[in-house]
Amino acid sequence: MAAEELHGLMDRQWTALERLRELASHTPTTDRPTEDGGEASLPKWDRASRILTVDGNSVIIAVKEAPRLFEMLDLLEQAGWPVEGVQIRGLGGSIKNTVDDLNEKLESTRLRLCRTHSDKRITWRLAPA
Repeated sequence: MAAEELHGLMDRQWTALERLRELASHTPTTDRPTEDGGEASLPKWDRASRILTVDGNSVIIAVKEAPRLFEMLDLLEQAGWPVEGVQIRGLGGSIKNTVDDLNEKLESTRLRLCRTHSDKRITWRLAPA
């Protein structure tokens, strides 16, 4: 094998390894949406009415809180609330502040949002009842 071919092979292997590391970093810390292992219904976000429903309880998200919170909830709703969460590329503003603001708004529900250490994904879980 020529040196150029070997170099190209090593570059492709390195690229594949980097992609695997990136995918592994997106793995959520929990495999289940509930901390207590119980069955849970998925949250439901209705942007038109600004209502987020969790376990049958509704929370109204005010218009003044809208831009980033709406974007985050839209991403989760469009993806079907996957346990592994959603990528948040291009979401404006501070991800940490947005997650914190939304969790504060959701204190009356079991829904909690989390962000990965790299701020590239938002995951969710339901706290015990």
